[in-house]
Amino acid sequence: MATCEGGQREERHAPSCLSGANGSLLGGRSVKTHQAFRFALDPTHAHSQALASHCGAARFAFNWGLELVKKRLEARRNDGETAVPWTLPALRWAWNRAKSKVACHADTVGVDIGVLRLATLSTGEVMPGPRALALSVSRLRKLQRTVSRGQKGSTRRRRAIFHLARVHRRVRDVRRDYLHKFTTHLAKSHGRESRT
Repeated sequence: MATCEGGQREERHAPSCLSGANGSLLGGRSVKTHQAFRFALDPTHAHSQALASHCGAARFAFNWGLELVKKRLEARRNDGETAVPWTLPALRWAWNRAKSKVACHADTVGVDIGVLRLATLSTGEVMPGPRALALSVSRLRKLQRTVSRGQKGSTRRRRAIFHLARVHRRVRDVRRDYLHKFTTHLAKSHGRESRT
């Protein structure tokens, strides 16, 4: 039996307790098993930023290649002679020829995340926060008072806790939805962003 280091194969013979009338349950054959290792990454803050940067660049290149193939397919439908880069080497070659032009024309915007305002862009555009909590304060206050005055373990108190949690969840969902809409707006209207 070979020792197993890394991802090497290891041969094991069937144990004698599994032997049948013909000498083995497996007909005298050995079983090949693969051994694998699982690793967890624990990157530093700088490494996390570098990994995120590489993932973003890969996503940008993939989307560029997808757009190129779609445009070439449309042109091929119209004239029938346009070459479409189907293979990875062909797409990589096209990307390496075009990436300096693509990178130079990308629009960059700086985003300053704030406390009073959600964000201020380097273009001067100010994005106000969604004020979800401020609009729900009176309802939250009333429900919290109902919960605190209720008798512990009672059905009405449980119901009031449920209603209170629902209002808090609504505040969370409004904030999350606003943030997703804001980041989508940034991604669609600007090529790259740099946070300050």
